[in-house]
Order: sequence, then C-alpha cells, then structure tokens
Amino acid sequence: MINRHLKLVALLLAMALGTVTASAQSTQFSLGLGYNWLSLTGSEDMYKSQFNARQGFGLQELSLATTNPSDTVIDHLRFDAAGFGSDPEGRFRLRVGLAKVYDLQISYFRARYFNALPTIANPFFGQGITPGQHTQDQVLYNFDMNLELLPGASVTPLIGYSEYHVGGPSITTYHVGQDEFRLNSNLDSTTHETRAGLGFHLGDFQATVIESWRTFHETTNSALAPGAGASNNPDPVLGQNQTLSSASRSDRTDGSYAMTTGSFSAVLSDSTRASGSFVRADYTATFSEGEAFSGNLVSFDVARFFTGLNVSGYSTAHTSNAPDWRGDGRVEFDPTDTVQLSGGFVRSHRTVDGFALISNLYTGSVNYAGLDPRDLAVLLTSNNAMQRDDNTLDAKIVVRKLGPVRLWADVAHTDQDLTVAEDVAEIVVPGGQGGYFHRSIKRYSAGAALTFSTFKLGVDWKEDSSPQSIVRIDFRDVKRWKARADWTAAKLFRLVATAEWITGDNPTPDVYYDLKTKHIGADLDITPVKPLALRLGYGRFKTDTSAFYRVPQDFTLASSLYGENGIQKEASATLKLARFLIDGGYSKFSNTGSVGLELDHTYAHCDFDFTAKLGASLQYDRYKYIDDVFTLSSFDAKRYGVFLRWRQ
Repeated sequence: MINRHLKLVALLLAMALGTVTASAQSTQFSLGLGYNWLSLTGSEDMYKSQFNARQGFGLQELSLATTNPSDTVIDHLRFDAAGFGSDPEGRFRLRVGLAKVYDLQISYFRARYFNALPTIANPFFGQGITPGQHTQDQVLYNFDMNLELLPGASVTPLIGYSEYHVGGPSITTYHVGQDEFRLNSNLDSTTHETRAGLGFHLGDFQATVIESWRTFHETTNSALAPGAGASNNPDPVLGQNQTLSSASRSDRTDGSYAMTTGSFSAVLSDSTRASGSFVRADYTATFSEGEAFSGNLVSFDVARFFTGLNVSGYSTAHTSNAPDWRGDGRVEFDPTDTVQLSGGFVRSHRTVDGFALISNLYTGSVNYAGLDPRDLAVLLTSNNAMQRDDNTLDAKIVVRKLGPVRLWADVAHTDQDLTVAEDVAEIVVPGGQGGYFHRSIKRYSAGAALTFSTFKLGVDWKEDSSPQSIVRIDFRDVKRWKARADWTAAKLFRLVATAEWITGDNPTPDVYYDLKTKHIGADLDITPVKPLALRLGYGRFKTDTSAFYRVPQDFTLASSLYGENGIQKEASATLKLARFLIDGGYSKFSNTGSVGLELDHTYAHCDFDFTAKLGASLQYDRYKYIDDVFTLSSFDAKRYGVFLRWRQ
C-alpha cells in the first residue's frame, strides 16, 4: 500500500516538473542530506521508547518551488520533504495547480513507534531481564489527498481520499487457566476514507458540504512465544504445574462509516455575523475472535483441570434507529464599537446498540479429584444499548476600547441525558449499572486584558460546576485561574511569564476524585547585539490527584494517589554571522513525584555556507536519562550528524 502511494506521488511530481519547469519564470530548490552516528549506553529500550532516532543516512530537507503564471496546465508547484531515514518521523507535502482551474494537495506522514518500557508488566525486571513482556515495534503512516476544482469560484467541487495504516510486531501476555503466558503478536490495521463535496462562495456567504465513506479493517494474530510454555509462575496450582504446549489467538474488526459534514459562515450586516456546522454519521462495526490453547491448566471458574481450551467470540456495534449527529450555530452582534455580544448552541445525539456472543469449550477436563472426564462448554451472550443527548447554550459579552483595558465574560449551560440498557451478564458489582442518567453543567468564565505600549497583562477565570456525575471521570466542580504577562523593552529583551492553578473534585461516594495543579513559568529572550540572541526559560508544575478504585480481585475499595513535582530549566544562545549560524543550549527536566526521573538535553548545531549555493551542517545532541527507582531504565545517548546542503 505504501509503495502504491509513493509511486503515485513520484509520477505526479515527475509529470508536474516536466510541464512547469521547462518554461518556469521562478524556481527555488534546496536539498540537505547527511549521516547520523549514535553512541548509546544504558537502556536501549527506554531510549527507543522516548526518542527512537537511529544511526544512518537522513534527509534534513528537500524543497522545490516553481511558478509559471503563463502556463496553461500547471502554473505553480511546491514540494517539501524532511525527516526520512535515521529520524523516527518523515513527511512530505506536494501542492500543484492552475489558478482558477484546480488545486491538488497531497501529504504523507510516516513514523516508527516503539514502546518497550522495561519496568512495565515485567515480572523479571528485578533480575535485570529486559525488555519487558509488553512491547510494541510498529510503523504508522497517513496518506491524504485533496483536489479542489475551480478554486475561488462561486461553486467549488471538492474530492478527497485518505488512508491510515498502523502495523508491526509486539509482545504481550495472556491469562489462561490460573497463570500468565507470553505471546508474540502482529497488528495490521488500515482505514480508508473517500469523500466528495461542494464549496460555496457567494459574496458574504460561504459554506461547505462533504459526504464521506470510511471503511476500516484490523487483525491481530498471536502465538505462544518460543520457550514461554512454562508460564510466568513456577509454583504449582492445586499441585499441578501450569504449562502450554501451543497457543494461538486471532482478533478481527471490520467496520464502515457514512458521514455528512457541513459548515457555513455569513455576514448578515455590518454588525452581525452568523456561523454553524453539522455532522451526521451512520456506522456499523463487527468484531470476531478465536483462540485455542493446549497444555495442562486449571480453571477456578469451572472448578476443573483441563488440557485444552477453544474460545470463539462475535460482537457488533451500530447506530440504532437514527444516525449520530451534532449541530452548532453561533451569532455575533456588535451594537457599538466598544461592545460585542455573541451567543450559540451545540446539540448532539448518539445511539448505539451492541451484541456479544462468547463460547468457551474446555477439552479433556476433570474435576479436582481427577474424575468425571468430559468436554465442558460455557456460553455467554450479552445485549446492550446506549443513547446520549447533549445540549449546550452559551452567551458572551466583550467590552473593548476602554483605554488600555479589555473585559469579557461568558456563561454556558449544558444538559446531558444518558440512557444505558445493560445486560445482566455484564454486572460484576452489586447495584444497577444501567438506567436513565441526567447531568447539568454550568460554566462561568471572565477575563481582563491590560495593554500598554510595551507591557501586556491578561487574567482569566473559569469554573464548571454540576450537582451530578455519571461516570467516574466526571468532575463536580472545576476551577481554573490563569495569568500571563508580556513585557518588551525596545529590542533588548522580551519577558513572558505565566501562572495557572486548577482544582477539581468529584465527591461522589466510592469515587472521591480530587485534583490540584499549579504551574508557573517564565521565558526571557535577550538580544544584546544584533547577531546574538540569548534565551532563558524556567517552569515548575505540581499536580496531586487522589481517587478510590475497585480492587479487581475482590472489588474492595482502595485509594489511588498520584503526584508530580517537576522543574524545567533551559538556556540557549544563537550567533548568526555572515556565513555562520551557531546554535547551542542546555535543558534539564526533573520530577520528584510518583515517577522520579531526570532528563538532560545538551545540543550544539553549526551551519556554514561555503558558497551561496553550497553549505554544511554539523549537529550534536546528548540525551541523558536517569530513573531514580529503576536504574536499569537509565541511558546516555549521544548523536552526531554531518549534513551537506545545496540551494538553487
């Protein structure tokens, strides 16, 4: 799939270049290629999970822009690319067109995603064994193409296509019987979207209507990892060791969407403007799974020993009766030069039905006494449904031109109605989990801005409150205060300082969620002389959260506490001379909260132009990571790069 996209872009680019460059009146070109060396000590898995920049050739930049206003096929073209090769991310963008006839834009993004944190779900980390048993090494890409016909005309046809893909190997664990076993997995997930629509430009009225069709397909295939048949727990259960001789699992998801989106904006008079948007979606998704295990296992659920387990599952989710939709509208009115009034509404509706069927077949099972051999089947079916309606109204007033002062205030009210029909098979704790739920939220916010010639000060406040909560993450009360100051002294320096406080709570019994966050920061840019620029930065944040949760083994309540106490310091300098550009700096981030760590970054970059067209770049970056608790996760990485640059 990826090769098909790249071949298409290469063909379009070659055709466009052959057409426009022959008689181009203006052409700009730049190319930067080089090589990166990597020196790494410590945890390679943690380094790749955080940065994943590797050793090898890399594309620093590739840019081509050409125009020819007199051409009758292509009068403008621009192509930009960067980051492929040793960098973990790469992207390019192509734009080509003919004024008032068509405008074609193509973009592509590719990234390597690696996650193998050695301390997460690794029962052998204390023995110095890494990586852990939960790792991912995947590649994702996103291809997007949009064609606009007759740009700038009263009616503009719009055509587009997008494709998103993620896939690659991973390691995971799976609980079967009364133990856990390591599996090797592979993910393959692809989403396609085709869309078409119209854009309208009729004087002071503009609108867009697009119809899109989306399909997605995802499969995950897993198998017992070599040498993992002895399980994670060496101790016997009821006198029998838990072992697997074979294991396989397959999961598949297929779905489709039909979606309509629309938006408009209109100037109704010199003092009145209106805007709005609408989204409508109808979807269906199916999920199927199958797994087979062979070995010597124990099940407490059916109170038996068994030698094989075959599981099959099927579930669906889809909109019911009516599609999901969301609509909003807003009106702005300026009764005077100093006062602006605005109001709006947002309404949304979602309805979904679900069905699940799971069959478990235990083969070669005997009771704990070793008697009554038989195959035992357990069947589980579940039906559920959910309907949600949200309605929000808001009004805002802005008072401006009061000398150096600007004031604003906003009030909003939201009603949420949720109906859940759960299946008895889903209930694992006492009490109903379904029914009708209503939640209302009131929001108040206000702010002020003070502006002088070289000094700006802004403060704002916002509070959300609700007497009800539906789910655990619903806050009953949230307050935020924020201030920002900006001071510029001629061309010598600029100081920007910010401060923010956030508090939130949910005192619902069995939840008692509480949040407190504080953040302060300052950035100082100094230009003592024109070729030299200095920058200093400081930031500090502190976050504390607490909440009750259910212990999965016995569903008793326990308290979860989490805290962050971080400090960020940085300093950098840039010196630009006739042919030189030197940039260097140092930053340090440390956290003494629940996760103690320290990350230092030191860098030095130098660009030099041999001639007006040819130049070179030298780069040095050092990342030093220290884990206060799990020292095996620490690393020290140095990256050196040499690049050559050509500009036309």
